[in-house]
Amino acid sequence: MLRIYKEMEDYHGYFDKNDGSHGNGGEVSIEKSHLQIVTQRFLAAGKELNFKIRDPCAYGPLTDGFAAMDSTSKGGKRWSSYSSHLKNIIHSRQSLRVERFATVTKVLLDEKNRAYGVEYVQRGKTKRAIAEKEVILSASSIKSAQIIMLSGIGPKEHLEELGIPVKVDLPVGKNLQDKYGALVGPFIADSGTSFLLERDVNLRTLVEWQLYGTGPIQSSRVEASNTFSSSYAKRGGYTDFQDIHTYFLAWSVDSRFKETMSLAFNLNENVLQNYIGKAKGFDSFFQLVTINYPFGSGEMRLKDRNPFSQPLLDPKYLQHPRDVEVLVEAIKFSVNLVENTTSFREINAKLIPDYLPGCEAHIYRSDSYWECLARHLTLTAYKYCGTAPIGKDRSDPRAVVDSKFRVFGTKGLRIIDASVLETTLTPGYHVTMEAIAELASTFILNQWKI
Repeated sequence: MLRIYKEMEDYHGYFDKNDGSHGNGGEVSIEKSHLQIVTQRFLAAGKELNFKIRDPCAYGPLTDGFAAMDSTSKGGKRWSSYSSHLKNIIHSRQSLRVERFATVTKVLLDEKNRAYGVEYVQRGKTKRAIAEKEVILSASSIKSAQIIMLSGIGPKEHLEELGIPVKVDLPVGKNLQDKYGALVGPFIADSGTSFLLERDVNLRTLVEWQLYGTGPIQSSRVEASNTFSSSYAKRGGYTDFQDIHTYFLAWSVDSRFKETMSLAFNLNENVLQNYIGKAKGFDSFFQLVTINYPFGSGEMRLKDRNPFSQPLLDPKYLQHPRDVEVLVEAIKFSVNLVENTTSFREINAKLIPDYLPGCEAHIYRSDSYWECLARHLTLTAYKYCGTAPIGKDRSDPRAVVDSKFRVFGTKGLRIIDASVLETTLTPGYHVTMEAIAELASTFILNQWKI
Protein backbone atom coordinates (compact mmCIF):
# COMPACT_ATOMS: atom_id res chain seq x y z
CA MET A 1 0.00 0.00 0.00
CA LEU A 2 2.89 2.40 0.70
CA ARG A 3 3.98 2.05 -2.93
CA ILE A 4 0.47 2.98 -4.11
CA TYR A 5 0.29 5.96 -1.76
CA LYS A 6 3.64 7.25 -3.00
CA GLU A 7 2.67 6.82 -6.65
CA MET A 8 -0.52 8.84 -6.04
CA GLU A 9 1.08 11.64 -4.03
CA ASP A 10 2.55 14.98 -5.07
CA TYR A 11 3.94 16.07 -1.70
CA HIS A 12 4.73 19.69 -0.80
CA GLY A 13 3.85 19.56 2.90
CA TYR A 14 5.59 20.34 6.18
CA PHE A 15 7.86 17.32 6.31
CA ASP A 16 10.78 15.86 4.38
CA LYS A 17 9.52 14.65 1.01
CA ASN A 18 12.76 12.78 0.36
CA ASP A 19 12.67 10.47 3.38
CA GLY A 20 11.18 7.57 1.45
CA SER A 21 7.63 7.87 2.75
CA HIS A 22 6.30 10.49 0.30
CA GLY A 23 5.80 10.70 -3.43
CA ASN A 24 6.20 13.38 -6.04
CA GLY A 25 4.39 13.97 -9.31
CA GLY A 26 1.24 11.98 -8.51
CA GLU A 27 -2.37 13.07 -8.94
CA VAL A 28 -3.05 13.86 -5.27
CA SER A 29 -1.65 17.27 -4.33
CA ILE A 30 -0.53 17.72 -0.72
CA GLU A 31 0.34 21.20 0.59
CA LYS A 32 1.11 22.95 3.85
CA SER A 33 -1.88 24.34 5.68
CA HIS A 34 -1.81 27.88 7.08
CA LEU A 35 -1.12 27.87 10.83
CA GLN A 36 -2.68 30.42 13.16
CA ILE A 37 -0.76 31.56 16.25
CA VAL A 38 -2.85 29.29 18.50
CA THR A 39 -1.86 26.32 16.32
CA GLN A 40 1.82 27.19 16.62
CA ARG A 41 1.31 27.32 20.39
CA PHE A 42 -0.37 23.92 20.29
CA LEU A 43 2.71 22.40 18.66
CA ALA A 44 5.03 24.21 21.07
CA ALA A 45 2.98 22.98 24.03
CA GLY A 46 3.39 19.42 22.79
CA LYS A 47 7.17 19.87 22.82
CA GLU A 48 6.95 21.26 26.37
CA LEU A 49 5.33 17.99 27.39
CA ASN A 50 8.18 16.07 25.73
CA PHE A 51 6.28 14.99 22.63
CA LYS A 52 8.04 14.99 19.28
CA ILE A 53 6.91 17.01 16.28
CA ARG A 54 6.99 14.18 13.74
CA ASP A 55 5.72 13.26 10.32
CA PRO A 56 2.81 10.85 10.92
CA CYS A 57 3.27 9.46 7.42
CA ALA A 58 6.99 8.70 7.80
CA TYR A 59 6.61 7.00 11.16
CA GLY A 60 3.04 5.87 10.86
CA PRO A 61 0.15 6.86 13.11
CA LEU A 62 1.48 4.34 15.65
CA THR A 63 3.87 6.83 17.25
CA ASP A 64 3.20 9.39 19.96
CA GLY A 65 3.62 12.95 18.76
CA PHE A 66 2.27 16.22 17.42
CA ALA A 67 2.11 17.40 13.81
CA ALA A 68 0.98 20.29 11.69
CA MET A 69 -1.73 19.17 9.28
CA ASP A 70 -0.92 18.97 5.60
CA SER A 71 -3.92 19.40 3.33
CA THR A 72 -5.14 17.88 0.09
CA SER A 73 -5.06 21.18 -1.78
CA LYS A 74 -3.45 22.75 -4.80
CA GLY A 75 -2.68 26.44 -5.04
CA GLY A 76 -4.46 26.86 -1.71
CA LYS A 77 -7.74 25.42 -3.00
CA ARG A 78 -9.34 22.11 -2.15
CA TRP A 79 -8.05 19.23 -4.27
CA SER A 80 -10.75 16.57 -4.22
CA SER A 81 -10.98 13.13 -5.81
CA TYR A 82 -12.81 14.80 -8.69
CA SER A 83 -9.93 17.23 -9.15
CA SER A 84 -7.25 14.55 -9.04
CA HIS A 85 -8.89 11.75 -11.01
CA LEU A 86 -11.99 12.82 -12.97
CA LYS A 87 -11.74 16.44 -14.04
CA ASN A 88 -9.28 15.90 -16.87
CA ILE A 89 -10.96 12.81 -18.34
CA ILE A 90 -14.67 13.16 -17.69
CA HIS A 91 -15.42 14.57 -21.14
CA SER A 92 -12.77 12.73 -23.14
CA ARG A 93 -12.64 9.11 -22.01
CA GLN A 94 -15.05 7.05 -24.11
CA SER A 95 -15.28 4.27 -21.52
CA LEU A 96 -16.58 6.65 -18.85
CA ARG A 97 -20.17 7.84 -18.64
CA VAL A 98 -21.53 9.77 -15.67
CA GLU A 99 -25.29 9.93 -15.09
CA ARG A 100 -26.38 12.87 -12.96
CA PHE A 101 -29.46 13.11 -10.71
CA ALA A 102 -29.55 9.29 -10.54
CA THR A 103 -30.07 7.10 -7.46
CA VAL A 104 -29.24 3.39 -7.57
CA THR A 105 -32.02 1.39 -5.88
CA LYS A 106 -30.75 -2.18 -6.21
CA VAL A 107 -28.30 -4.56 -7.84
CA LEU A 108 -29.81 -6.86 -10.46
CA LEU A 109 -29.02 -10.51 -9.70
CA ASP A 110 -30.01 -13.53 -11.79
CA GLU A 111 -31.10 -16.95 -10.44
CA LYS A 112 -27.45 -17.91 -9.90
CA ASN A 113 -26.74 -14.65 -8.00
CA ARG A 114 -24.68 -13.22 -10.82
CA ALA A 115 -24.83 -9.39 -10.88
CA TYR A 116 -25.76 -8.24 -14.35
CA GLY A 117 -26.56 -4.57 -13.71
CA VAL A 118 -28.23 -2.03 -11.46
CA GLU A 119 -31.63 -0.42 -11.30
CA TYR A 120 -31.74 3.32 -10.73
CA VAL A 121 -34.18 6.22 -10.63
CA GLN A 122 -33.44 9.37 -12.61
CA ARG A 123 -35.81 12.32 -12.63
CA GLY A 124 -38.68 10.11 -11.50
CA LYS A 125 -38.11 7.36 -14.07
CA THR A 126 -36.87 3.86 -13.24
CA LYS A 127 -34.02 2.76 -15.50
CA ARG A 128 -31.47 -0.03 -15.77
CA ALA A 129 -27.74 -0.09 -16.51
CA ILE A 130 -26.53 -3.48 -17.73
CA ALA A 131 -23.02 -4.71 -17.02
CA GLU A 132 -20.96 -6.68 -19.52
CA LYS A 133 -18.46 -7.95 -16.94
CA GLU A 134 -19.31 -6.96 -13.36
CA VAL A 135 -20.95 -4.42 -11.07
CA ILE A 136 -18.85 -2.29 -8.71
CA LEU A 137 -20.51 -0.45 -5.82
CA SER A 138 -18.68 2.60 -4.48
CA ALA A 139 -21.61 4.38 -2.90
CA SER A 140 -20.16 4.88 0.64
CA SER A 141 -20.26 2.82 3.81
CA ILE A 142 -23.91 3.66 4.31
CA LYS A 143 -25.34 3.60 0.80
CA SER A 144 -23.47 0.55 -0.51
CA ALA A 145 -24.74 -1.47 2.45
CA GLN A 146 -28.27 -0.14 1.92
CA ILE A 147 -28.22 -1.02 -1.79
CA ILE A 148 -27.08 -4.61 -1.33
CA MET A 149 -29.58 -5.23 1.48
CA LEU A 150 -32.37 -3.92 -0.75
CA SER A 151 -31.05 -6.36 -3.36
CA GLY A 152 -31.48 -9.32 -1.00
CA ILE A 153 -27.92 -9.55 0.35
CA GLY A 154 -27.79 -9.12 4.11
CA PRO A 155 -28.89 -10.56 7.46
CA LYS A 156 -31.58 -13.14 6.67
CA GLU A 157 -33.81 -12.36 9.65
CA HIS A 158 -33.73 -8.60 9.05
CA LEU A 159 -34.49 -8.89 5.34
CA GLU A 160 -37.36 -11.31 5.97
CA GLU A 161 -38.86 -8.87 8.50
CA LEU A 162 -39.12 -6.32 5.70
CA GLY A 163 -40.37 -8.79 3.11
CA ILE A 164 -37.21 -8.64 0.99
CA PRO A 165 -36.45 -11.97 -0.76
CA VAL A 166 -33.13 -13.26 0.61
CA LYS A 167 -30.47 -13.98 -2.00
CA VAL A 168 -27.43 -14.31 0.29
CA ASP A 169 -27.38 -14.35 4.10
CA LEU A 170 -24.45 -12.08 5.07
CA PRO A 171 -23.81 -9.82 8.12
CA VAL A 172 -24.19 -6.56 6.19
CA GLY A 173 -24.40 -3.56 8.54
CA LYS A 174 -23.56 -5.59 11.64
CA ASN A 175 -20.11 -4.04 12.13
CA LEU A 176 -20.77 -0.32 11.72
CA GLN A 177 -17.62 1.49 12.84
CA ASP A 178 -16.91 5.19 13.23
CA LYS A 179 -14.13 7.33 14.57
CA TYR A 180 -15.72 9.74 17.05
CA GLY A 181 -15.01 11.78 20.12
CA ALA A 182 -15.90 14.90 22.05
CA LEU A 183 -15.67 18.58 21.18
CA VAL A 184 -13.68 20.29 23.93
CA GLY A 185 -13.88 24.06 24.05
CA PRO A 186 -14.19 26.86 23.36
CA PHE A 187 -10.82 27.90 24.72
CA ILE A 188 -10.44 31.71 24.83
CA ALA A 189 -7.12 33.32 23.83
CA ASP A 190 -5.64 36.76 23.19
CA SER A 191 -6.99 38.81 20.31
CA GLY A 192 -5.36 38.13 16.95
CA THR A 193 -4.19 34.61 17.78
CA SER A 194 -6.95 32.54 16.16
CA PHE A 195 -9.15 32.81 13.07
CA LEU A 196 -12.15 35.10 13.39
CA LEU A 197 -14.30 35.28 10.26
CA GLU A 198 -15.46 38.88 10.56
CA ARG A 199 -11.91 40.15 11.05
CA ASP A 200 -9.77 37.81 8.99
CA VAL A 201 -11.74 37.54 5.76
CA ASN A 202 -11.06 40.88 4.12
CA LEU A 203 -9.78 42.32 0.86
CA ARG A 204 -6.13 41.75 1.76
CA THR A 205 -6.53 38.08 2.73
CA LEU A 206 -8.80 37.41 -0.27
CA VAL A 207 -6.23 38.85 -2.67
CA GLU A 208 -3.43 36.85 -0.98
CA TRP A 209 -5.42 33.64 -1.33
CA GLN A 210 -6.38 34.26 -4.95
CA LEU A 211 -2.88 35.27 -6.06
CA TYR A 212 -0.69 32.98 -3.96
CA GLY A 213 -2.97 30.35 -2.40
CA THR A 214 -1.75 31.27 1.09
CA GLY A 215 -3.03 33.02 4.21
CA PRO A 216 -5.83 32.31 6.68
CA ILE A 217 -8.44 31.62 3.98
CA GLN A 218 -6.35 28.70 2.70
CA SER A 219 -6.72 26.82 5.98
CA SER A 220 -9.39 24.18 6.56
CA ARG A 221 -9.36 25.33 10.23
CA VAL A 222 -8.16 21.85 11.27
CA GLU A 223 -4.51 22.83 11.46
CA ALA A 224 -2.74 20.29 13.68
CA SER A 225 -3.19 17.05 15.60
CA ASN A 226 -1.64 14.74 18.16
CA THR A 227 -1.74 11.04 18.96
CA PHE A 228 -0.65 9.10 22.03
CA SER A 229 -1.30 5.92 23.98
CA SER A 230 -3.81 6.06 26.80
CA SER A 231 -3.13 4.66 30.27
CA TYR A 232 -5.46 1.81 29.33
CA ALA A 233 -3.27 0.89 26.35
CA LYS A 234 -0.06 1.16 28.38
CA ARG A 235 -1.46 -1.04 31.17
CA GLY A 236 -2.14 -3.67 28.54
CA GLY A 237 1.41 -3.40 27.22
CA TYR A 238 0.35 -1.76 23.97
CA THR A 239 2.97 0.98 23.80
CA ASP A 240 2.60 1.20 20.02
CA PHE A 241 -1.19 1.46 20.22
CA GLN A 242 -2.03 5.16 19.87
CA ASP A 243 -5.71 5.04 20.78
CA ILE A 244 -6.12 8.82 21.30
CA HIS A 245 -6.12 11.26 18.40
CA THR A 246 -6.93 14.96 18.77
CA TYR A 247 -7.69 17.44 16.00
CA PHE A 248 -6.83 21.08 16.74
CA LEU A 249 -9.42 23.52 15.35
CA ALA A 250 -8.21 27.14 15.01
CA TRP A 251 -11.73 28.46 14.63
CA SER A 252 -13.33 31.18 16.72
CA VAL A 253 -17.05 31.34 17.45
CA ASP A 254 -18.19 33.68 14.69
CA SER A 255 -21.50 34.71 13.13
CA ARG A 256 -21.73 31.48 11.12
CA PHE A 257 -20.50 29.04 13.75
CA LYS A 258 -23.94 28.14 15.11
CA GLU A 259 -25.39 27.43 11.67
CA THR A 260 -22.34 25.45 10.54
CA MET A 261 -22.20 23.24 13.65
CA SER A 262 -25.96 22.63 13.54
CA LEU A 263 -25.73 21.41 9.95
CA ALA A 264 -22.50 19.42 10.32
CA PHE A 265 -23.03 17.81 13.73
CA ASN A 266 -26.64 18.51 14.81
CA LEU A 267 -25.42 20.12 18.03
CA ASN A 268 -28.01 21.01 20.64
CA GLU A 269 -29.44 24.53 20.28
CA ASN A 270 -29.12 25.23 24.01
CA VAL A 271 -25.44 24.23 24.03
CA LEU A 272 -24.68 26.33 20.94
CA GLN A 273 -26.48 29.38 22.30
CA ASN A 274 -25.78 29.32 26.03
CA TYR A 275 -22.42 27.57 26.28
CA ILE A 276 -20.36 27.79 23.09
CA GLY A 277 -22.07 31.07 22.20
CA LYS A 278 -20.48 32.78 25.21
CA ALA A 279 -17.21 32.92 23.26
CA LYS A 280 -18.75 34.65 20.24
CA GLY A 281 -16.58 37.50 18.99
CA PHE A 282 -13.50 36.44 20.96
CA ASP A 283 -10.46 34.66 19.57
CA SER A 284 -10.97 31.02 20.49
CA PHE A 285 -10.27 27.46 19.45
CA PHE A 286 -11.44 23.89 20.01
CA GLN A 287 -10.01 20.40 20.28
CA LEU A 288 -11.90 17.47 18.79
CA VAL A 289 -10.67 14.63 20.99
CA THR A 290 -11.29 11.25 19.37
CA ILE A 291 -10.86 7.54 20.03
CA ASN A 292 -8.71 6.01 17.32
CA TYR A 293 -9.93 2.44 17.71
CA PRO A 294 -13.25 2.22 19.57
CA PHE A 295 -13.92 -1.11 21.26
CA GLY A 296 -17.63 -0.73 20.72
CA SER A 297 -19.27 -1.14 17.33
CA GLY A 298 -22.66 -0.15 16.00
CA GLU A 299 -25.22 -1.45 13.57
CA MET A 300 -26.95 -0.25 10.42
CA ARG A 301 -30.43 -1.50 9.45
CA LEU A 302 -32.95 -0.66 6.77
CA LYS A 303 -35.91 1.46 7.82
CA ASP A 304 -38.13 -0.16 5.20
CA ARG A 305 -38.07 -1.37 1.59
CA ASN A 306 -38.13 2.16 0.18
CA PRO A 307 -34.69 2.93 -1.32
CA PHE A 308 -35.27 6.64 -0.68
CA SER A 309 -35.76 6.14 3.06
CA GLN A 310 -32.73 6.90 5.17
CA PRO A 311 -31.33 3.75 6.84
CA LEU A 312 -31.32 3.41 10.61
CA LEU A 313 -27.90 3.97 12.18
CA ASP A 314 -27.10 3.02 15.75
CA PRO A 315 -23.38 3.82 16.23
CA LYS A 316 -23.52 2.88 19.92
CA TYR A 317 -21.12 5.62 20.89
CA LEU A 318 -19.59 5.25 24.37
CA GLN A 319 -21.45 2.04 25.19
CA HIS A 320 -18.19 0.21 25.93
CA PRO A 321 -16.70 1.25 29.31
CA ARG A 322 -13.16 1.17 27.90
CA ASP A 323 -14.10 3.84 25.32
CA VAL A 324 -15.48 6.07 28.10
CA GLU A 325 -12.30 5.67 30.16
CA VAL A 326 -10.04 6.52 27.23
CA LEU A 327 -12.07 9.53 26.09
CA VAL A 328 -12.20 11.04 29.60
CA GLU A 329 -8.42 10.70 29.85
CA ALA A 330 -8.02 12.36 26.46
CA ILE A 331 -10.27 15.28 27.43
CA LYS A 332 -8.29 15.87 30.64
CA PHE A 333 -5.06 15.84 28.63
CA SER A 334 -6.41 18.39 26.14
CA VAL A 335 -7.42 20.81 28.91
CA ASN A 336 -4.12 20.36 30.75
CA LEU A 337 -2.20 20.99 27.52
CA VAL A 338 -3.77 24.44 27.24
CA GLU A 339 -3.95 25.55 30.86
CA ASN A 340 -0.66 24.20 32.22
CA THR A 341 1.92 24.96 29.54
CA THR A 342 3.91 28.16 29.11
CA SER A 343 3.20 28.20 25.38
CA PHE A 344 -0.52 28.67 25.93
CA ARG A 345 -0.26 30.74 29.11
CA GLU A 346 1.65 33.40 27.19
CA ILE A 347 -1.46 34.04 25.09
CA ASN A 348 -3.80 33.68 28.12
CA ALA A 349 -5.52 30.62 26.72
CA LYS A 350 -8.07 28.86 28.93
CA LEU A 351 -11.30 26.88 28.75
CA ILE A 352 -14.42 28.96 29.33
CA PRO A 353 -15.27 28.63 33.05
CA ASP A 354 -18.89 27.61 32.63
CA TYR A 355 -20.86 24.44 33.25
CA LEU A 356 -22.00 22.64 30.13
CA PRO A 357 -25.83 22.66 30.16
CA GLY A 358 -27.03 19.26 31.32
CA CYS A 359 -23.93 18.50 33.40
CA GLU A 360 -24.65 20.70 36.41
CA ALA A 361 -25.26 17.70 38.70
CA HIS A 362 -21.60 16.69 38.45
CA ILE A 363 -18.64 18.19 40.30
CA TYR A 364 -17.04 20.63 37.87
CA ARG A 365 -14.06 19.07 36.05
CA SER A 366 -14.44 15.72 37.78
CA ASP A 367 -14.19 12.54 35.71
CA SER A 368 -17.98 12.20 35.78
CA TYR A 369 -18.30 15.79 34.53
CA TRP A 370 -15.97 15.10 31.60
CA GLU A 371 -17.91 11.94 30.80
CA CYS A 372 -21.11 13.99 30.83
CA LEU A 373 -19.51 16.53 28.50
CA ALA A 374 -18.37 13.74 26.17
CA ARG A 375 -21.90 12.35 26.00
CA HIS A 376 -23.42 15.78 25.31
CA LEU A 377 -20.79 16.93 22.81
CA THR A 378 -20.18 13.65 20.99
CA LEU A 379 -19.03 14.37 17.43
CA THR A 380 -18.34 12.08 14.51
CA ALA A 381 -15.10 12.43 12.57
CA TYR A 382 -17.09 11.17 9.55
CA LYS A 383 -15.11 7.96 9.17
CA TYR A 384 -17.92 5.45 8.88
CA CYS A 385 -16.80 2.00 7.76
CA GLY A 386 -17.14 -1.71 8.38
CA THR A 387 -20.68 -2.30 7.08
CA ALA A 388 -19.40 -4.87 4.55
CA PRO A 389 -15.98 -5.85 5.93
CA ILE A 390 -13.32 -7.86 4.18
CA GLY A 391 -12.50 -11.39 5.30
CA LYS A 392 -10.69 -14.55 4.22
CA ASP A 393 -13.85 -16.58 3.59
CA ARG A 394 -17.42 -17.03 4.78
CA SER A 395 -16.26 -18.75 7.96
CA ASP A 396 -15.42 -15.25 9.23
CA PRO A 397 -18.64 -14.24 11.05
CA ARG A 398 -18.22 -10.56 10.14
CA ALA A 399 -17.01 -10.83 6.54
CA VAL A 400 -19.06 -9.71 3.54
CA VAL A 401 -16.38 -9.45 0.81
CA ASP A 402 -13.22 -11.42 0.05
CA SER A 403 -9.66 -10.14 -0.28
CA LYS A 404 -10.41 -8.94 -3.81
CA PHE A 405 -13.56 -7.08 -2.69
CA ARG A 406 -15.97 -9.62 -4.23
CA VAL A 407 -19.24 -10.13 -2.35
CA PHE A 408 -19.48 -13.65 -0.96
CA GLY A 409 -22.18 -15.82 -2.47
CA THR A 410 -22.41 -13.77 -5.67
CA LYS A 411 -20.59 -13.48 -8.97
CA GLY A 412 -19.65 -10.26 -10.71
CA LEU A 413 -20.28 -7.98 -7.72
CA ARG A 414 -17.65 -5.99 -5.81
CA ILE A 415 -17.77 -3.29 -3.17
CA ILE A 416 -14.89 -0.82 -3.27
CA ASP A 417 -15.34 1.86 -0.61
CA ALA A 418 -14.91 2.23 3.16
CA SER A 419 -17.59 -0.41 3.77
CA VAL A 420 -14.87 -3.04 3.40
CA LEU A 421 -12.64 -1.69 6.17
CA GLU A 422 -12.98 -3.87 9.25
CA THR A 423 -12.10 -1.03 11.63
CA THR A 424 -11.54 2.72 11.55
CA LEU A 425 -8.30 4.29 10.33
CA THR A 426 -6.45 7.39 11.45
CA PRO A 427 -5.72 8.91 7.98
CA GLY A 428 -8.19 10.83 5.86
CA TYR A 429 -10.53 8.36 4.21
CA HIS A 430 -10.77 9.84 0.76
CA VAL A 431 -7.06 9.35 0.01
CA THR A 432 -7.11 5.93 1.68
CA MET A 433 -10.02 4.87 -0.50
CA GLU A 434 -8.26 6.19 -3.60
CA ALA A 435 -5.33 3.92 -2.70
CA ILE A 436 -7.64 0.94 -2.13
CA ALA A 437 -9.34 1.69 -5.46
CA GLU A 438 -5.94 1.64 -7.16
CA LEU A 439 -5.27 -1.76 -5.60
CA ALA A 440 -8.71 -3.04 -6.61
CA SER A 441 -8.21 -1.85 -10.17
CA THR A 442 -5.22 -4.19 -10.52
CA PHE A 443 -7.39 -7.13 -9.42
CA ILE A 444 -10.06 -6.20 -11.96
CA LEU A 445 -7.64 -5.62 -14.83
CA ASN A 446 -5.84 -8.90 -14.13
CA GLN A 447 -9.06 -10.87 -13.90
CA TRP A 448 -10.43 -9.57 -17.17
CA LYS A 449 -7.00 -9.36 -18.82
CA ILE A 450 -7.64 -5.78 -19.89
